Amino acid sequence: MAGTLYFIKTDNTALFDKYKYIAYYKLKNQIRKNQKNFSFHIKFHLKILWQRNCASKISQILYLFYLVNFTKKTIFEYFIK
Repeated sequence: MAGTLYFIKTDNTALFDKYKYIAYYKLKNQIRKNQKNFSFHIKFHLKILWQRNCASKISQILYLFYLVNFTKKTIFEYFIK
């Protein structure tokens, strides 16, 4: 089981959704190129933190975590800015 962490920091949910799908298709295409049997499971974990400079404003830290059951040695890594 190989895990890849996608880290996105944004207050814009629509922007997150856009990058989420870009990440999904990049991963899907990468797996397809390898032409092997695969299955993968997607988990979303939303963690809300308070900004240090302003306690009244919430900064959303969105983690997109893919658990990939592909090969024991293969890890797909993408970092989305």
